[in-house]
Amino acid sequence: VHNVNFFQFSDGNGSVLPISSVTRTTTNFTSYTISLVNPLYEDGQYTMRIFNAKDHEGNVATSTINLSFLFAKPTMATYKQIVISELMPDPVPAVTLPEKEYIEIFNTSNKSFDLKDYVLSDPSIAVKLPSYVLSPNEYLILCKISDTADFKPYGKILALPNMPSLNNSSDVVTLNNANGELVDKVAYFLSWYKNAQMDDGGYALELIDPQNKCLVEENWTASTSATGGTPGALNAVKAILQDLVAPKIVSLNVLSPTKLQFIFSEKVDSSSLVKTNFSFSPTAQIKSVVWKVDSLNMAWLELMDSLPRNVEMVLNIAKLKDCAGNLNENLSTAFALPEKIEVGDVLINEVLFNPLPYGADFVELANITSKYIDLKGCMFANLKNDSIGNKKVLFSNSFILKPNQYLALTTDKNNILNIYAKAQFGGIEQVASLPTYYDDMGNVIFLDPNGNVLDRFDYNQSMHSPLVARKEGVSLEKINLTLATNDPNNWTSASKESGYATPGYANSQYLALGISDEDIYIEPQLITPNGDGNQDFMVVGIRSDKIGTLRNIIIYDVMGREVKKLLKNSYLGTNTWVQWDGTDESNNHLPVGHYILWMEAVDTSGNVFHYKKKAVVGARF
Repeated sequence: VHNVNFFQFSDGNGSVLPISSVTRTTTNFTSYTISLVNPLYEDGQYTMRIFNAKDHEGNVATSTINLSFLFAKPTMATYKQIVISELMPDPVPAVTLPEKEYIEIFNTSNKSFDLKDYVLSDPSIAVKLPSYVLSPNEYLILCKISDTADFKPYGKILALPNMPSLNNSSDVVTLNNANGELVDKVAYFLSWYKNAQMDDGGYALELIDPQNKCLVEENWTASTSATGGTPGALNAVKAILQDLVAPKIVSLNVLSPTKLQFIFSEKVDSSSLVKTNFSFSPTAQIKSVVWKVDSLNMAWLELMDSLPRNVEMVLNIAKLKDCAGNLNENLSTAFALPEKIEVGDVLINEVLFNPLPYGADFVELANITSKYIDLKGCMFANLKNDSIGNKKVLFSNSFILKPNQYLALTTDKNNILNIYAKAQFGGIEQVASLPTYYDDMGNVIFLDPNGNVLDRFDYNQSMHSPLVARKEGVSLEKINLTLATNDPNNWTSASKESGYATPGYANSQYLALGISDEDIYIEPQLITPNGDGNQDFMVVGIRSDKIGTLRNIIIYDVMGREVKKLLKNSYLGTNTWVQWDGTDESNNHLPVGHYILWMEAVDTSGNVFHYKKKAVVGARF
């Protein structure tokens, strides 16, 4: 076979290339070196033919052997020239594929790459790849050597002695070239499956558009293949994804008085991230703009001087362009250097613990100060085995609550907006999780990042107004923000007119109490208890300079008949209050008319004092 006449080389046009020599390179006649007169062209397609090939025993091949190949000098892959195109984090239970993890990569370019010394890694392990020339548009399965036989029927394999173990819920898989430069990085989450059945095992995550370098989560979904995945082959979900939407600012985090972090709605073009595109009002001087190639949906601004504390600033960004070239000419967002949260700054103001069927709970907070307060790291919790447990962090990044702002927190923002027509979009934030709130009774505990209690509310369905027949979907609202959160008298049902909840804005049953130096006062004196949120109840305020006073409050009609005991042998604080909603002892509505509130107070010395106040139960026509 080492005779040159047995061989023929031709290029893609069919032209024959002259051979200068054929040399045997092994003693057992299995390997030969062929030298050509002229060099091959890089990225050229060639065909080699072997005529009348004969083995050592004299057996002659019955037909011409044809071998086609691409001649390419391997180069170093740059960012996204090779992409991670498929992942099988949870292969159990299998659909029909092997119950083994695998990673698929795909060459998106028209070049060939030798994978020698490329590094595949996750946060726990880094694995060097052996030599393998990955051709243009080629898929390659990466798996353990022990799993080679399982995946051989599906496509080309690069077997590794060790592999990153893919976590089921989330992980970060990175591919770097031999120079240590990033080629691709996928930080996936279980939610990327977008299918509750498929995320339970047996289905791969597939890249939809390998050529789209801009989209992240939107470019991944569960495999629709009947086998559960397509290792080594065209992805079942492959499609061309177009991005026609300009980038926006999702959040702005104040990391320090001189450093800000931006999170954009998508990857942006790094050429947009220059100092001249950023400005502040009031003015602040920018030192530098920092970004990373693997996280271009984020950027950091470093300032020359510290921001003033508790002053609202406006950041303007001009000519922000996304990875696909969509341009947003002008963006602006307001922020402030916040203050740390302290007890009494932010209070629990409204709770929906018994939602409609298929509805979601929410807890509303209210900032009662003039300060900008960062809720980063703050938690909701409740009691578990008589101690604080079930802690749920609300925001892992900076989230600034403005002065006098209401903020409802829920696990399903769209659900709340759909059910409550008056809900304020900007006053509702979706969080990853909330503690469990039982429908009949429970508690809401608000903690600072160190676990210190900021506020607490022990709720009970009996705190609802008797005017509300069905409690599902009705929130409990705080009557007065400045009074104690855990006082049952400071809560009542949201009004019917508000839609039975007021997430993200002022409560329908809010009552601003005046200051009185009387021992007993009523506000308002006339009530119309019909559930419209306007004078549905009255507050009976009680003031005393003496601690330990025993009190009784009885309500009489104009005929002198007792209709309700509002307080019975109760020891209250020096300044407190109770509410009356116009009902009798059996929580039935009393007729329209005049009533007398009679209070008896017995101090610790045995002195007895009596007080009377007039009250009116009215009706609206």
